[in-house]
Amino acid sequence: MSTAEEKQQVFAWKDLSLRLPPDFSMVCTLLDVSPEQVLIEFMDNVSRRIPSKGDAERDAALNYMLHCQYGNHLFNPADYTALFKELDAIRSLWPQPKLQTAAFIDDFVKWRSILHRNWFNKWYQLSRKIQ
Repeated sequence: MSTAEEKQQVFAWKDLSLRLPPDFSMVCTLLDVSPEQVLIEFMDNVSRRIPSKGDAERDAALNYMLHCQYGNHLFNPADYTALFKELDAIRSLWPQPKLQTAAFIDDFVKWRSILHRNWFNKWYQLSRKIQ
C-alpha cells in the first residue's frame, strides 16, 4: 500500500460482486442454505466477528486458511496463530448485556474500530518486515 488513501480503503466495508459456480449453488440448494449465508458466515468466522457461530466454527475457518497456506509467505506459524488470537481477544471485549445502552454501544463500536486499526497496522508492518 503506497498511499494513505489506499490504506484507508482497507478499513471500509466493501461490496463484492461474485460469479458463483453452478456446483456451489447446487450444493447450497441441496443443503437448504443460501450461498450468501455460507459466504457471510465464513467471513464472520475468519474475521472473528461478533455474529460468528462459535469456537469450533472459528477454529475450522482458521484451519481452512492455514491448510490453504494463505499468507504463509508473510507469517511464521506462531505469528499466524497469534494474529487470529488477537482478533479473538478483540471479539471477546463485547460489553455485557446490562451495559448495552445505545450510546454505550456507539462508543464501544468506535473504540473497537480503533483496536482493529491498531491490530491491522501491527500485523501489516510485521508482514512487511518478514518479506
